[in-house]
Amino acid sequence: MQIREGHLDQGNQHDYVRQRWFGCACCPPNVTRTLASLEHFAVIGNADEVRVHQYMTGRFSAAPLGSEATLEVDTNYPWDGKVRVVVTKAPGGVWALTVRVPPWRPGGDGGAQR
Repeated sequence: MQIREGHLDQGNQHDYVRQRWFGCACCPPNVTRTLASLEHFAVIGNADEVRVHQYMTGRFSAAPLGSEATLEVDTNYPWDGKVRVVVTKAPGGVWALTVRVPPWRPGGDGGAQR
């Protein structure tokens, strides 16, 4: 780890001074940033598929084939293990919808299933 000027107490490399506090803690902005981008952790899409990675209730969009697909996910996961995914809007053409099967489930390896 790097030690910057003004962070040594007696001047040797083993006598560090830790800042008592910073004007803005990093935790609140990081939590806010994570919550604002949470949908990108749940569902992602690329040119030919939409992947459901995390099971949480909500409405999600992705753009397979360059056009919008909308999914509605309803679940009480992980408490009852049931997940309902409904495609409410889909582009024309052939594209895949994949869901992650958790590794702790029978037959699950953590990979996506079509």
